[in-house]
Amino acid sequence: MCGITGQLLIGARPVDQALVKRMTRRLAHRGPDASGHYFGNRIGMGHRRLAIIDLKRGRQPMLNLDQTLCIVANNEIYNHLELRAELESNGFRFTTTSDTEVILQLFQREREKSFARLEGMFALAIWDVVTETLFLARDPFGIKPLYYYQDEDSLLFASELKALLEYPSLNRRLDLAALDSYFGSLALPEPHTVFRNVRKLPPGHFIKVSKGDLHLQRFWQPRFTGSRTHCRPQILVEQVRKELQRSVKISLRSDVPVGVLLSGGVDSSTIAAFASRENGSRLHTFSVAFKEDEFNEASFSRIVAKTFRTRHHEILVTKKRATEIASRLTKFIDEPFADCSSIPTYAVCELASGYVKTVLSGEGADELFGGYPWHTTKHQARQEEHPAKIIFSRDERTELYSSEWQQELRKLRLNLHARSPHSLSPLNQSLLEDLRFYLPSDILFKSDRVSMIHSLEIRVPFLNRQFAELAMALPDKMKVHRSQRKVLLKQMMRGVLPDCVLDRPKKGFSIPLDLWLWEKGAWRDMIYDTIFSRTTRERAQFKMRTLERMQQEHERLQGLHGYKLWTVFAFEMWQRAFLD
Repeated sequence: MCGITGQLLIGARPVDQALVKRMTRRLAHRGPDASGHYFGNRIGMGHRRLAIIDLKRGRQPMLNLDQTLCIVANNEIYNHLELRAELESNGFRFTTTSDTEVILQLFQREREKSFARLEGMFALAIWDVVTETLFLARDPFGIKPLYYYQDEDSLLFASELKALLEYPSLNRRLDLAALDSYFGSLALPEPHTVFRNVRKLPPGHFIKVSKGDLHLQRFWQPRFTGSRTHCRPQILVEQVRKELQRSVKISLRSDVPVGVLLSGGVDSSTIAAFASRENGSRLHTFSVAFKEDEFNEASFSRIVAKTFRTRHHEILVTKKRATEIASRLTKFIDEPFADCSSIPTYAVCELASGYVKTVLSGEGADELFGGYPWHTTKHQARQEEHPAKIIFSRDERTELYSSEWQQELRKLRLNLHARSPHSLSPLNQSLLEDLRFYLPSDILFKSDRVSMIHSLEIRVPFLNRQFAELAMALPDKMKVHRSQRKVLLKQMMRGVLPDCVLDRPKKGFSIPLDLWLWEKGAWRDMIYDTIFSRTTRERAQFKMRTLERMQQEHERLQGLHGYKLWTVFAFEMWQRAFLD
C-alpha cells in the first residue's frame, strides 16, 4: 500500500512545498519503495509507495495522457483487469499495468460515478487541472484511512493524522465527545478524530472541493436487504462459496508474494483454505502463540496449516516482548487507541514482513455473518453486551473524569453512534452498526496502522464489495440461528476445515491484560509508572483517587481492571508522543 498527502490553497497564495514534503516524509513507513510530489496551481500532493503491482512503472503522483488529471492513491483495485479491458475496448490507451492508472482513466470517463465501480480498498485524491477541482474518495468499508482538515487558508489531507500535525496552524483542540466514546469502547468513533476540527472521510464517501466550497457525498452504503430469503439453503451456500472463491482469487492478484494471517479461527482458516487452492506455490501462513493457554490458539493454526500444506511461521508473544511492542506502538499510532490486540497484530505483521509484502486476513466475516456474542438472539436486546459498552460504563466514566472534563462534556455530550433503521431486524441492525462504527473505528484502524509500521499490506477478501453485497442479502437464519453464529459460513466449510476449528468457541485475538497487570514485572511497572506519574497528575484530566482505587482492587483481586487501566495508559502515552 501507500501513503498520500496534500494541500489545497483556498486563496491565491502559492502552496507550501516544504510543508507537503514534510507531510510526505512522515508517511515513509507506509511506502518505503519510492516517493514523489506534484505541485500545480494552488495544489500540492505527495505520495509514498509500497510497490505491489507494476513495480517499475506504477510511480505516483500519476497524470493521465493529456495531463488534465493527477492522482495520488493508496489503493489495491482487484477488478482492475476487467475495468482495463472495458476501457481499452472503448479506445483508452495505457502506459502502465498499474491499477492506479485504471482508476485515473475510469475517472476521466465517468467522473464521480467511477468510485462505485472500484472493487477493493482505496483512499485517493484526484486533481482536475482544468477546473481546479479536488476529489477525495475512500473505499466502501473504510479499509484505508483518509484524514482531512480545513481552515480559512487551505484544505489538507493525509493517510495518517501525524502528517497533518506538520501543519503549524492545525487546531489541536481535543474532541472530548469522541474521547468519551474512546473510554467506553477502546477506539474513537469514525468519522470523528481526537481533534475537534480534523475529520476522517467516511467510508463509501467522496469530497468535491471547488472554489473553496467542500461538498461531502455518498457513493455507496451497506444495505442488509435479506432479499434472498426465499432461496434454498443449499443454493445460498453454493452462491457464497463461488463468490468467496472469486473474491480470494482476485485478492491474490499481485506482482509480489502474498501470504495469509492465520489465527486458527473460522474466518482466517476459510481464507487460507481458498487461497491455498488458488496459489501457484505453497502459501505462507503466519500466526501468534502465547504461553498462557487461555489466549493461545497456535495449535489450531498449526492444524489448519498442516491441512493445507502451507509454509507456516509462528511467533511467540511473551510479556517481555509485549512490553517492548506496547512502548513502540504508542509512538506510531497517532490517535488514542486501546485495543490490546494491536500487540499480537504487531508481532505477526513483523513476522510476515520478513517473507512477503502482502497478506490476506479474515476481517469482516463477523460483521457480515454474525460472529460476535452480541449477535445471538439472546443478546441482541442487551445493549451492555456491545463492545462499545465493555470498558468504562457511563457511570464509571463520571467517576473517572475530573470535574473540568465533566463540565465540558455536559456541554458536548452527544450520541456519536447513530442508530440503524428500525425497519431492519434486530440482528441486521446490530450488524449494520458494527459495519458503520466498530469495523472501521477499531478492527480496520488496527489492521492498517499496525501493518503499515512494517510496510505490510493487509487485504480483506470478505470485504470486497461484490461479496459483501451477497452476504448482506442473506436471510437472518443463515447467519445466526438461536445460539449458533455464522451458520452458513460454517456449513459451507464443513468437510473443508477440520471439525475442531469449526466447532470450538470463538476466542478473541487478545492478550492476558489482567494477569500481566497483576503479576510483578516490567508490564505492570510500565502501566502504573505512567498512570500515576507527575505528568499525568498535572494534566488534571482524571480523578486520581478513582485510578488508585482500581489499582488496589486489581492487586487484591477484588476487581479486574486491566482493560480500564490500559485504556488510560494508552491515552496518556498518546498525549506524550503527539501533544507534548
